Amino acid sequence: MTKTWFITGTSSGFGRTLTETLLARGDRVAATLRKVNALDDLKERYGERLYVAPLDVTDTATVRQVVDSAFDACGHIDVIVSNAAYGLFGAAEEVSDEQIRHQIDTNVIGSIQVIRAVLPHLRHQGGGRILQVSSEGARSPIRILAFTTPLNGRSRVSSSRWHRKLHHSTSSSLSLNRDRLRQVLVLALFVRAQWMFTRILPLAKCVVPSRQVRSR
Repeated sequence: MTKTWFITGTSSGFGRTLTETLLARGDRVAATLRKVNALDDLKERYGERLYVAPLDVTDTATVRQVVDSAFDACGHIDVIVSNAAYGLFGAAEEVSDEQIRHQIDTNVIGSIQVIRAVLPHLRHQGGGRILQVSSEGARSPIRILAFTTPLNGRSRVSSSRWHRKLHHSTSSSLSLNRDRLRQVLVLALFVRAQWMFTRILPLAKCVVPSRQVRSR
């Protein structure tokens, strides 16, 4: 059976690959991304089965407008994939307040706002599924994910942002079951993703103070 999907962050990585796969098997996709021309080749190949809209998930008002427009254009959307995110690498003490705030706004708050925007539509149509793309880093430390602390390699800020997604997905799913809505949390492992190499914000050269360890 043909399904219709709404996916954020489709210019590269998971979002792009998922969009390509779904279109190739005959599904319809409402794809959102910041660089609309990144999907020109797919739009030319699949035509009306691909709906493309520009979206920065940190703009809450635009999130609601784009979601409303996608449901108006597609009529019924079966699956929502909240995927938009980016990585930030560096020692925890040297990233700026602005960088931390922007990452939280994108990876956590942006995801929550997308889900809040789609829920009224899913309830109205009588059901649907939400896939929240997160990371295995939500459960175990990954040395290279986002900030790397000088002490134990674990990203404290990264851990908090993924745990917020985890907790929001878990708590919100409890309120969805009665409305034939399902929420699935996808914890990705290591993959060859473009954001590992292109979505890295500029940081000052990492200078971690040396620590003298005394033997007992």
